[in-house]
Amino acid sequence: MGSRDKILIVDDSELDRIALKKMLKDAYEIIEAVDGAGALRILESQKEFEAISAIILDLVMPQMGGFDFLREYRKVDSYRRIPVIVASVERDVKTEKACLALGARDFIGKPYDPQIVRFRVENAVRSSEQQLSRELRYRADYDMLTGIYNKTHFFEATRVLLKRHPEETYAFLRLDIEKFQLVNSFFGSSSGNGLLQYIAKEIRKFAGDTEQIAYGRIEADIFGICMPYRGEEAMLELVRYMRMRLGQYQLAFDVVPAIGIYVIRERDLSIDAMYDRANLAAKQCKGNYIENYAFYVDEMREDIVREQQIVNHMRHALDEEEFVLYLQPKYSLQDNRICGAEVLV
Repeated sequence: MGSRDKILIVDDSELDRIALKKMLKDAYEIIEAVDGAGALRILESQKEFEAISAIILDLVMPQMGGFDFLREYRKVDSYRRIPVIVASVERDVKTEKACLALGARDFIGKPYDPQIVRFRVENAVRSSEQQLSRELRYRADYDMLTGIYNKTHFFEATRVLLKRHPEETYAFLRLDIEKFQLVNSFFGSSSGNGLLQYIAKEIRKFAGDTEQIAYGRIEADIFGICMPYRGEEAMLELVRYMRMRLGQYQLAFDVVPAIGIYVIRERDLSIDAMYDRANLAAKQCKGNYIENYAFYVDEMREDIVREQQIVNHMRHALDEEEFVLYLQPKYSLQDNRICGAEVLV
């Protein structure tokens, strides 16, 4: 049997809590709090899979009343998903407006009518489930910091794009920022996050004028773009645009992008392999503040393979004593005597 939806009843009156519990306990799991502070503690302690589905809130309570609770509740994004039903003896227009402005969804009057209470709680729970479903879908597809596709959804969007337009030539671009970690070190993570959001906004702005394009944040300061390839000069438009816009960013730091470009010639490659090739190209322009972009060529991969082969054979070579050492002497300029040596392999 699956777990039942939880209803949080916040009321200092024990009689009112007992009355609501009798009306709802056959369909819901009931949690109780005697004031707003207690309700906030309960919300903070709830694990994601045990989230509250609805809150029934009395307005007049000691220590922290309903209005104060609503002010704190609306500050936390995850709480605002939970619908609040305000319970009150008096329902004047001014009170209702104030509650709605603070995020309340519905009202029930005291004394309680059991049928009305059940209907309104059911509607609130349904609203909560729909909102949670939308949030989970959003979290599955989008990067929560920048609001653009996350890596998984960007790769899938790229795959779909290539499949739908088999006659089109595309380029896969990988963009990051030179020495981005220094932004966090010097200015703090909030400044780093602000820069990432700015980059995402500029990519989105550029993409607004381009058809058949996919883009997303892959990880950290790494972004990806898949767009039609119209020749090298067209690619450089994006490079120049990003360099210009990042140069205008208000930060006492030289924000320089490094952009690796893989022109997709082999459609049967996985999207991960396309990203790897754009990544290899991006490494070629690291530290180059003049040419801050590079196109992938096969020699880049061949160099990596050759280097890895050497590394793979090193342990065996060490075990078999295959390395030959040569000592190049160092002489003291004062007395022209050997004072050390440089070891060459």
